[in-house]
Amino acid sequence: MTVSPSSSARLADAGFGLIEIAVSMFLLALLAVAFLPFLVQGVRQSSANGTLATGTQLVNKEMENAPCPDHVHGPHGVDVHGA
Repeated sequence: MTVSPSSSARLADAGFGLIEIAVSMFLLALLAVAFLPFLVQGVRQSSANGTLATGTQLVNKEMENAPCPDHVHGPHGVDVHGA
């Protein structure tokens, strides 16, 4: 069986070469470094939101357990207990 020069050249070009793989890995690393600040900011914001939610739950719990004064006024100075 004789291999023609055109088919042997196609076999040599089949697949990815080392340069193409290295360039693609470099571009992927470059994209990862570009998105790193967004990831860090997201983690910080998530932590802040968790702290805020915990504080809000604590305040709501304390408000539920707080004693109600005898004379409470609603909006516009209206007595809500009718006293």
